[in-house]
Amino acid sequence: MGSSGRYGGVVARPSLVRFAEVNGRSGAGHSADPLKLGDVSRWIESWLPGATADKVGNHPGERFGLPAAGVGSTVGFGRRLAALAPDEPEVHGLSALMHLQASRAAARIDAAGEPVLLADQDRARWDGALIAQGLEALAAAERLTDEPGAYQLQAAIAACHARAATVEATDWAGIAELYGELARRAPSPVIELNRAVAVSRARGPAAGLKLLDALEREPALERYHLLPSARADLLEQLGRFDEARKAFERAASLAGNARQRERLEARAAACARRASS
Repeated sequence: MGSSGRYGGVVARPSLVRFAEVNGRSGAGHSADPLKLGDVSRWIESWLPGATADKVGNHPGERFGLPAAGVGSTVGFGRRLAALAPDEPEVHGLSALMHLQASRAAARIDAAGEPVLLADQDRARWDGALIAQGLEALAAAERLTDEPGAYQLQAAIAACHARAATVEATDWAGIAELYGELARRAPSPVIELNRAVAVSRARGPAAGLKLLDALEREPALERYHLLPSARADLLEQLGRFDEARKAFERAASLAGNARQRERLEARAAACARRASS
């Protein structure tokens, strides 16, 4: 979630890695590998880059960028950290997050190499064993503290998705609450954006749109195409098609690649047709 890891704009506690370096031992009493531990924070940063790239709409928490071939090393790092600091809840939270996100690797990219939104992923391709291990790590974190940190909260969000058989069956109210807690602990415009999307799923598009409209004044999101894209989606659901068209066009103008622009422009065109009918 500098030298600490980020996920969805949340800065993780650098003390986690430092804790393991200073203690220099695993739960079994074996010597730690200082080289690997020293690289952990940079590795986390490379694995969890930037803002929520399961970004908004992929939905909260989900991330792209982890190839299926990298799953073994990813969860291996998580297990290694948990062995080095067995009494640190955030270590177990990070391990849980790694396992739960890695469980979706096979479904996250389509045959053309394009990202697949969480809502469109084939859940039959999710790895049940990794999900079970992630939920077990999350339970370990929950046993150690009543005050979850950023990684544990993000893992809890990922767990809500993992437990749901369908998008519709997802505990969106629980996800919205978890994002609210995450925003209180580590304020971030992107976290608020994801919370707004979850609120829209739990309480309807009007409730989510009210939160998104407040974020339009946020400088950090001024050129973040997922904000107008999320607004456009909710405006379309509310039948405000001309406003939705403008928002989709705005999102398309900010999109980072041609495929994204094409999809957003197509949705803008569809809204324009509905607005004139």
